[in-house]
Amino acid sequence: MIYTIPNIITLIRIPLSLSLLLVVHDNSVFIVLYLLCGLSDVLDGYLARKMNLQSRLGAKLDSISDFIMYVVIIVVSCLWDYFAVVHFIPFLAFITLVRGINIGLIYIKFHQLGVVHTIGNKIIGFLAYLIPFIYIFTGSFSFLCFVLSVATIMSLEETVVILRMKKLDLDRKGLFFS
Repeated sequence: MIYTIPNIITLIRIPLSLSLLLVVHDNSVFIVLYLLCGLSDVLDGYLARKMNLQSRLGAKLDSISDFIMYVVIIVVSCLWDYFAVVHFIPFLAFITLVRGINIGLIYIKFHQLGVVHTIGNKIIGFLAYLIPFIYIFTGSFSFLCFVLSVATIMSLEETVVILRMKKLDLDRKGLFFS
């Protein structure tokens, strides 16, 4: 069922994320809206587990909301300092390609779309979430090398996890976790 509290919170995150593009040059408003986006991302999953409302639909909605949020972070970063961010486009393109391949692998192997929720993917999400805060407070994107290196390694780990799966387990924590 789509109309559950966790799914509604997830769906609200989509326009909330897009609204960040309207306030990109007002740091105070941006930070408040961005914090709400982060809170909604944590809250929807927590409530789904607490209320026993976890579902495939909810997981897919969350993945779509996360994807939109990542795109918004990239666009906002470019709006802030395009010439600093443009150097990282090959990194971003490679990570995006690997992530797309991973979705394709899941579809080919298990005949459904999905994203494995590894610990590495949670780390990537947290680091990506920090990008606007770090830029606002430092005025620099120099830390992106670290973030994108971690994202590359974790995306490749997800590929190996998928290739080794005998049965689809979207909640697999990683190579070294069961």
